[in-house]
Amino acid sequence: MKILDEYDHSCNLTYLTINSYNCGANQGEYQSMINSIWSLPKLIKCSFNTYVLAHTVFQIPTNIPSSLESASIPSHGPELNQLHTLIECTPCLNRLHFWSIVPSLNILETLVVYSHADSFQSQLQVLLDRAPNLRCLDIRQDESLSLQMSLFQYRTSSVRQLDFRGYNYYFNEEECIRLYHSQLCIQREVLFIRIKSRHSTIYLVKNMINLRSLHVKRDDEEYHKRLATAKNNNDKYRDGNVENEEELIDWLKDCLPSTCLFSKNAHFPSDIVIWI
Repeated sequence: MKILDEYDHSCNLTYLTINSYNCGANQGEYQSMINSIWSLPKLIKCSFNTYVLAHTVFQIPTNIPSSLESASIPSHGPELNQLHTLIECTPCLNRLHFWSIVPSLNILETLVVYSHADSFQSQLQVLLDRAPNLRCLDIRQDESLSLQMSLFQYRTSSVRQLDFRGYNYYFNEEECIRLYHSQLCIQREVLFIRIKSRHSTIYLVKNMINLRSLHVKRDDEEYHKRLATAKNNNDKYRDGNVENEEELIDWLKDCLPSTCLFSKNAHFPSDIVIWI
C-alpha cells in the first residue's frame, strides 16, 4: 500500500479509516495492503468504510499486531470459519464489527458466550435480537468475576435451553428467584445451573412452568456443615459424596411431585438431573 510506504510516520498511526480503495482484480496488492495494516505497531482502530474491489477476498493477515483493539471488516471479508483464526491472530482485539459479513443470524441455533461481562451487554442483546431462531444459549464467565447484573436483563423469546455450567458462579436462593423472573429464564425448557442451596431446586421446578429438565450442580453449604460435624464425631463416617447425593435425592423426592425423575452423574456426584 503506497501511502503507508511513503508516509514516514506510518509506524505511529493509531487510527486508520479507509473510505475508498480500488485494486481492481489484483488480489496480491489487496493482500499486501491488509498485511501492511496489520503490521502497524501502534494501530488501535481500523475501519473499512467504502471500497471498490473486484474479485478480491479478505484473507487472514500474515502478521500478528500487538496493539489493534477494534476493527471493522469489509463485506468481502473472511468466511465465517475464518473469523476464529482472525481473532486468534489479533490478540488485543476486543471489538469486531462483522455485520457486513454476517448480515443475518436467522439460521443461528446455538450461541456460546465464552467470556461474559456487563460491559458486553448491549452487544450480546443485539445478537439475541438478530437471532430469532436461537434455541441454545451457553453463557460462560471467568471465575474471578462476581455475578454480572446484566444477566437478569437480557431478552429473548426463542431460546429453549439455557446453560450456565461454564458460568463459574453458584447462584444463591435470592439470585435464583431473580433469575426465574427475568426474561432470559422464564420460558426455558432446559436449564443447566449451579446453585448454593437445595431449596433453589424446589423453587425452580415448581415455578418454571415450561421446564422439562433441570441440570443442577450444587454447592450445598448446609450439608457440608453436617458432614464436618459427623467427621469430627465419628471417624467411620460414610463417603461424603455418596451420602450427599443419596440424601439429596431422597429429600427432593419428598418435596417434588412423584412424576419427577432423577438421575445422577457417576463421575460428578454433585451433579443431578431432574426430569419434570
